[in-house]
Amino acid sequence: MTEKQRLILDAALKLFARDGYNSTSTNKIAKEAGVSEGLIFRHFRNKEGLLDFIVQQGLEIMKGELDKTGLLKDPRAKLKASLLLPANIVEAKPDYWKVQVSLKYMNHEIAEKYHESEFMENALALLLDAFTELGYKNPALESQLMMMIISSLFLSLVHGDIDNHDELMEFLVKKYKL
Repeated sequence: MTEKQRLILDAALKLFARDGYNSTSTNKIAKEAGVSEGLIFRHFRNKEGLLDFIVQQGLEIMKGELDKTGLLKDPRAKLKASLLLPANIVEAKPDYWKVQVSLKYMNHEIAEKYHESEFMENALALLLDAFTELGYKNPALESQLMMMIISSLFLSLVHGDIDNHDELMEFLVKKYKL
């Protein structure tokens, strides 16, 4: 990726997170990035192409984190890593995840386009394998509950409305004996 592309992506991410996708024009992005608007079109076709690129990066980040978690041998370590995943990815790029979350609620067509990934299916399968290996009585429901906890943690971290994350993580680690 060129320096100009990085400037464009950083500016778009900042503006999409602050003002929303619909309220951000390519002209605003170009001004924020200090480049011509034509350069955005040359590299990304249009605003939607820029958004596609940003969303794809997010899917790759989540897939990479899930792949690392899947390589762990100990099922307890897999569960703990799964619980820590939201904090790890949100802390690294908070604006990025604000944009991702806002897309889900922006409009039906965009939500369908960007939230039809295999990530959730693969994450649920990883949790199911871990709970099954640990001999839980109902591993499917435990996996579903853990996925709900992880999703809630993620949303709370993105929105900045969780004050006791560390305490909550300690509680969950003890609860699941991780």
